[in-house]
Amino acid sequence: MSRLRSALFVALPCLVAASLAAQEPEGTHQSKVGALTITTLLDTRMQLPTNLLKGIDQATVDQVYNKQPTVTTSANAFLVRSGQHLFLVDTGGSPAMKGMGHIQDRLKALGVKPESIEAVFITHCHGDHTGGLLTPDGQRAFPNAVIRLAREEDAYWSSADNLPEARKPMAAQVKAIFAPYRAAGKYQPFAQGEAPFEGVQGIPVPGHTPGSTIYVFGGATPFWAVGDIVHFGAVQFQHPEASVGFDWDGEKAKDQRARIWARAAKEGVVLGAAHLDFPGVGRVAARGQAFAWVPLP
Repeated sequence: MSRLRSALFVALPCLVAASLAAQEPEGTHQSKVGALTITTLLDTRMQLPTNLLKGIDQATVDQVYNKQPTVTTSANAFLVRSGQHLFLVDTGGSPAMKGMGHIQDRLKALGVKPESIEAVFITHCHGDHTGGLLTPDGQRAFPNAVIRLAREEDAYWSSADNLPEARKPMAAQVKAIFAPYRAAGKYQPFAQGEAPFEGVQGIPVPGHTPGSTIYVFGGATPFWAVGDIVHFGAVQFQHPEASVGFDWDGEKAKDQRARIWARAAKEGVVLGAAHLDFPGVGRVAARGQAFAWVPLP
């Protein structure tokens, strides 16, 4: 084989991959995970202050982020195609939230009609994960979808009288977001151990919120949508003990994170994270007593 032909042979796969990536609509990225097709939908990129990190010394944070006061991360949702089923994990925020509300635009660019989505799985009820459930005029953005979330999450945000004063406005927003689905019989919290959909499992990871849930899709090669178990990837894989200031229970959150990283590394599963840099899909690798994030190509 001539040197030119050899060089072309080596370069061709890279050129094909680059060509396929160039064809993807802006803010979308498709990954094949076994029999599943996972499409990351970017709602927005956001700045997170590094002083949100708790349970870790500031010198370590300064070293990792070169003393930068903020870091850029993404707000991702995940479209999951499993056989004839089409699911959505989280919905991004509403257009009323600064820079958010782009999930419907991403779906439209992909040629996906909102009414084709059978179920929307909510990892937790914060507004950047649920705001996209409604249209600007307050109607169901996914009219045929059933909404599944952990019963513990539903109970926490529904019991407004028992919430701290600072969280009561958010509870009112959560109630308003779910109200049209509840009225249509499409709002269905599930109990621990119950499959939220045939072929889908929920792993409870209380910590960030009381009912935070990881959703597991697929069989031999599964995909885990892990929600907000991580916000600062450069820190929280190497230091899973580092929590964030808006965790409901930072101690529980760090314990869950360490447990999930260890299990994910052992089983070699593919993860999709809401707040890792777009497209936020990859694996966890063990590095001694710590871990590392390995993005999918």
